[in-house]
Amino acid sequence: MRIAIGQVNPTTGAWEKNADAIIEIVNSLDTSWFTPGAEVVVFPRFALSGTGLGDMTGSPDMVEGMRAAEDKIASNVQEKVTVIYGTVMPDGTEEVIVARNGVSRHLAGDGMSNLVHLGDDWVHVVIDGKDVTPAQVTEDALIVLAADPYTPQALEERMKRLDDLVWSTWTRKAFYVNLVGGQDELVYDGMSLIVDRNGAVVDHLPRFEETVKCVDTDSLVAGCRSDLTRDETADTYQAIVLGIRDYARKNHMGKIVLGASGGIDSALVLTMAADAISAENVIGVSMPSDYSSKHSQDDAEELMRRLGGEFRKISISPMVNTFQETLGLEGVAEENLQARVRGVIVMGISNTENALVLEPGNASEAAVGYSTIYGDMVGGYAPISDVYKTDVYRLARWRNMWPDSPIPESTLMKEPSAELRPGQVDSESLPDYSVLDALLTDMFEGGREFDRRFLYSKHGKETVDMVTKKVRVAERKRRQTAF
Repeated sequence: MRIAIGQVNPTTGAWEKNADAIIEIVNSLDTSWFTPGAEVVVFPRFALSGTGLGDMTGSPDMVEGMRAAEDKIASNVQEKVTVIYGTVMPDGTEEVIVARNGVSRHLAGDGMSNLVHLGDDWVHVVIDGKDVTPAQVTEDALIVLAADPYTPQALEERMKRLDDLVWSTWTRKAFYVNLVGGQDELVYDGMSLIVDRNGAVVDHLPRFEETVKCVDTDSLVAGCRSDLTRDETADTYQAIVLGIRDYARKNHMGKIVLGASGGIDSALVLTMAADAISAENVIGVSMPSDYSSKHSQDDAEELMRRLGGEFRKISISPMVNTFQETLGLEGVAEENLQARVRGVIVMGISNTENALVLEPGNASEAAVGYSTIYGDMVGGYAPISDVYKTDVYRLARWRNMWPDSPIPESTLMKEPSAELRPGQVDSESLPDYSVLDALLTDMFEGGREFDRRFLYSKHGKETVDMVTKKVRVAERKRRQTAF
């Protein structure tokens, strides 16, 4: 059997656009390459509908649009080519659609046997693990339509899932076709897998890229395992960049803007933004107050010079002073006033220039509420909100290994500070980030959030109690931040 895998990046709700992409891929394949009776092109789960449909599900536009898109695919692909793709139906159920010779057949995980007969071959189709194929049937190939988001452990989990499916269905040739692209807070990494008759992964598609690959299952070399070694830091960086690019592109925003503070978080996010949509479309805004150090301002300007992005400098002191004269704020309220004035500035640029505001907060600070709501938390997308502070430094250092080395060394070396008052540093309010991140990792990634005995023994009672209290108090902030 010969199969073409279309690892695609659909746009949510753009049924016609997604259908056109499927048709273009199918019709671009060289028909002389196919074996008659076994012409198959497979696309991932959600290839037609996209993900995250929300309130669009069941709407009249969706009902009409999905029906038209399905008919368009069936009517416009090459004759004798079987097209298999995943979608969400107007009633919210997921289905696999098999289109051939102008006719579409729906397969759903509701008791229907997910078998497709292609000439002399049976293809077993799995919808997110919900297959109900009769056990007595032995299929020649297994096709898994997937939409697996990227995590550092995603590949290992995918391989285990595929191995379980292969053995449970008694198949030995398998194709794990995964979605690629960003959709809100999720990034689908592609990395579709191909397994030979001995259950070995013998080939894969690229990570974080749309691509098409043709495979002849009869010519797969048994035992010739594909190299699946990955660089977690590189993969995480590419995943975040892809998420930024797709969020901006799919929301029709041609520019990106955020504050250029001279700190490590904004430096990393500005660099990622430049890698995502090219530097000429990125605006870094330095907004110094009376407490902003000269070295931070210099670092911000130097970063934007190295990136080649647009640098703007707007002093916020007159605005802050006007508010302060009127309100007479003290303490934290006065400190937060600076952040909120900066939020007004970047949102103003966003509104007037159709620029996406990126919120540069990291996971460590978001967890404990070390941020200003309606201030540095403003933004439409928060690309490093799942990245702990220590990993922010790791990603920045990795990126600085590229020839352009954009992030100034002084940004990487100086002690973190929000510069909201003279001499202020983050360590006055928080444990050292290495200590904080280790504790947060055990609490959330390790699933030990409520195991106080374990946390006390490893991190100390005082630190655990302080951080736990901050995490709980910060819940209201986290519910109002960008994803």
